[in-house]
Amino acid sequence: MKRVGFFGSAEEIAASAATAPHYWEPLVTNYLRQGAVVMASSSWVDDRLDEAVKKICQYSVRTDGEWIWPADLAYYVSTYHVNLPGEFLDHIASREGKVANLDEKAVESIADWLMVDLQVSEPGVKEAS
Repeated sequence: MKRVGFFGSAEEIAASAATAPHYWEPLVTNYLRQGAVVMASSSWVDDRLDEAVKKICQYSVRTDGEWIWPADLAYYVSTYHVNLPGEFLDHIASREGKVANLDEKAVESIADWLMVDLQVSEPGVKEAS
């Protein structure tokens, strides 16, 4: 399982932001929003770069079965044009922007892994053991 978009601080988000939209943003934002929810909370996430912007989304972690990402990544891509790893962009392109449907057992397995192994300490991509 590979991770993308787990930023540890506002500074990491700002460092990853671009000044102009990427041509791939609509496809990628849609893909990010299609991922299966493997963990969710009733807590809301605020914009970490603009303290005036509240409740951008509820906290959740999504997956396509190979990658996992926080739900707020779609917001940071569309709002701040954050850069994403080429490997992840290639992955989305290879799937033509469509997230495969995961069965309940697959989602539960990923959620179990996430509960045990996900320690968010680095931005970008990290392959789990």
